[in-house]
Amino acid sequence: MIFIVFYSILGVFQLKLPLSNNNPAINSDININPNKFSNATIVSDNYSLWNTGDNRYPEITVDNLGYVHAVWEERTDGWWGIGESEIFYSVYRPLIGWSDPTCISDNRNNWSTNYCNSPSIAVYNGTVYVAYQELTDGWWGIDSEIVVVNYTASNGWSNISVVSDDYTLWNNLSSEEPRIAIDSRGIVHVVWYDGTDVPPYGTDTEIMYANYTPATQTWSNATVISDDFTNWNTGASYDPDIAIGTDDAIHVVWHDHTDSPSEWGNDTEIMYTKYSQTTKKWSNVTAISAVGGWNDGYTEDAKIGIDKDNNVHVVWRDNSDGGYWGNDIEIFYSMFNGFNWSNATIISDDYTGWNENSEYDPDIAISPNGTVYAVFSTDQSTIEWGDDWEIVYTYKVPKASWSNLTIISDDATLWNNMSSDEPSSYFDNFGNFFVIWQDHTDGWWGSDREIMFSVNKGAASTPSSKAQLIELSIRIQLNI
Repeated sequence: MIFIVFYSILGVFQLKLPLSNNNPAINSDININPNKFSNATIVSDNYSLWNTGDNRYPEITVDNLGYVHAVWEERTDGWWGIGESEIFYSVYRPLIGWSDPTCISDNRNNWSTNYCNSPSIAVYNGTVYVAYQELTDGWWGIDSEIVVVNYTASNGWSNISVVSDDYTLWNNLSSEEPRIAIDSRGIVHVVWYDGTDVPPYGTDTEIMYANYTPATQTWSNATVISDDFTNWNTGASYDPDIAIGTDDAIHVVWHDHTDSPSEWGNDTEIMYTKYSQTTKKWSNVTAISAVGGWNDGYTEDAKIGIDKDNNVHVVWRDNSDGGYWGNDIEIFYSMFNGFNWSNATIISDDYTGWNENSEYDPDIAISPNGTVYAVFSTDQSTIEWGDDWEIVYTYKVPKASWSNLTIISDDATLWNNMSSDEPSSYFDNFGNFFVIWQDHTDGWWGSDREIMFSVNKGAASTPSSKAQLIELSIRIQLNI
């Protein structure tokens, strides 16, 4: 159901429009055209050049209206303070463009006086939720904590809620790298890694989880999901990612330093666990990057996506040495069909070994028709994009092979001549593919690092159902 809110001197009116995610016109069997990416747009600055600091770690999501919501870490000085970083937010409306960036991690009281970083964003029925790491001291002590803020049209941005601690102050070490997702009931799920010692899980860093129920406005207690009472996990666990299936199952991946000589060896691996709404339990942890025992290098930075059939798709970066791909860092992929994990597949190189340099920062997005897209940053030099780091993508149609790499962050003019990295990507219900990243290229915006954005309009982006046409008409009339 879509909610359109009208504001007038007579009051607030709400129009409900039914819009099914299963509309065949939306989920038609199409893929994006690589030649239809828009020119890169600066999200974090404008022609006033107010933004003079570095902008980092962007992330996007898209709501049912097709609005793109973006957050990032902002290091420009302003009313929010000097020499610190804050979390900024902007929204893209297809008929208008990007809004002016808004500071959402501080207010005019300037209570936040330290760094805020690693934002993650999700939206549900018009409410925007953002999780991030807060380093400012507070009632929670002098350690960093995971906090969440939310936005509604009626109330604006909320005060922070501390997710990783409570008034018992049990959490006394750093909580970092949160990721957020929302299920079909509106329950908000957050994962992060935490250095706090929690018996009986030992003194190593673990992955923790908490959820928020809007109906009761309460957060659950934090739960360790990377270990159990056997304390099998004795190495550090880092950088989780989370995704929700159509059955509201919770899927989490991370990279782990725990050794297991009999199974995956002494290198780091990508781990996976799932929470079932049927059993109300977390599954045993599975090392998905070690299937076949071939992986002997450093494996990290996993991202996860779930398709409409609840197949689990994971990408990560890996420096395991191989045959045809050499000893550079590559992007790998594996899929779980509900029974077995596939063997890992290299998606950033092929048997010609053309890619001799390293790849970083993978992200994953799944189109409405089930095609899996992976975006990442590559250091490989080509005549197509030069010798700087660029954002590229590849895709895989179900039961087919991965495509060749296609560049997003540059074009034939080679205007982009410095590093592009940390991409975040998302598909809307109409098949439009949105990508955002941080970029070091100089331009009218100055020489600071900025957040850039591009969109590829999907072939299925033209509304065809009655509800979609009504929605589009209303958006045009209201200029939203």
